[in-house]
Amino acid sequence: MNDTLELRFGLDIVSERLLEASRNETFDSALCRAFAGFSAVFDPDHLFSWTFRCFSVCFCEGGDLLSQWRGYAGGVGGFAIGFPREVLSHYSYGIHRMTLGDRDDMPSHALLVRVAYGEDAARRQADDLVQQLAAAFTAGNLLTDVDGTPSMTVALRAFYTIAGVKHKAFDGEREWRLLAISEGKIVKTRGRAGGLVPYMAVVVNGRLDPDTEHISEQPVRRIVVGPSPDQKAQLAGVHDLIASRGIWRFRDVEVEPSRAPFRS
Repeated sequence: MNDTLELRFGLDIVSERLLEASRNETFDSALCRAFAGFSAVFDPDHLFSWTFRCFSVCFCEGGDLLSQWRGYAGGVGGFAIGFPREVLSHYSYGIHRMTLGDRDDMPSHALLVRVAYGEDAARRQADDLVQQLAAAFTAGNLLTDVDGTPSMTVALRAFYTIAGVKHKAFDGEREWRLLAISEGKIVKTRGRAGGLVPYMAVVVNGRLDPDTEHISEQPVRRIVVGPSPDQKAQLAGVHDLIASRGIWRFRDVEVEPSRAPFRS
C-alpha cells in the first residue's frame, strides 16, 4: 500500500484513538505506553521510513461492475474471478522474503478484512481495536517486548485497522482486502512505467504442511467474462480452460458473461 493519502486517512484516526486510550487510567500502564508509543513512532509525514510495510490484495463484493471493467480491463475483455470467502479467509498466506539465502520460505497467515468507509466507521473500528487489545492484554494474550510493553503487537494490529478503512467517497467499491504485513524492508520489487513497485507474494488456498488436508477442493467459485465483441468465444475458452484443471473440481465453477453492454 503506497497511497499516502489513503494510509493517512486511517492513521490519523487510529493514532488519535490510541493516544486518547493511553490516558485511560483503567488500563495497565504498560499497555498505555504502547498506545502512546504508536503515535510517536508512526509519523504520517515519514510514511516510507516506518518499520512496517503493509501489502494488500484487493477484492470487490460485486463481480460485474462497469467501473471495474473500465478501470482494470480498459473497458474491453477481462475476467473477474470469484473466490469463496472462506478460502481467502482461512487458506491464504503472505510469503516473506528472508534476509539470508534470498529464500521465500517464511509464510504468515494473511488477514481478510472488510473495508469500512467514512470517519465514523473508522472511529468505530479504532475503538474496537482499543477494546480488543485491552481485553487481550488483561487476559495475558498479548506478546510483550523486552521493555514489558506490547508495542509490537499493538503496532501490527493497528496496521490491520488502518488498512481496513477508507474515505466515504470510495464506498461504492464494496472492497475487501487480504492483508499481509512485513516487519522489514526485504521485499520483492517489479518494474512498471512509473518506476519500481514493492510487492509480496501471496498464496491463496495454500497449505503449510503437505500432509494436511486443510485446503478447499473448490478454490474458485465463479468467473465472469468481461464485455467484448468476441465474448461468446471467450466464454467457450474459459470453459475449456477450467475443464483442463478438473483435478480440483474446477468443472464446478460457474462461468457467465458480463451484463455490462459492450460499446466499440
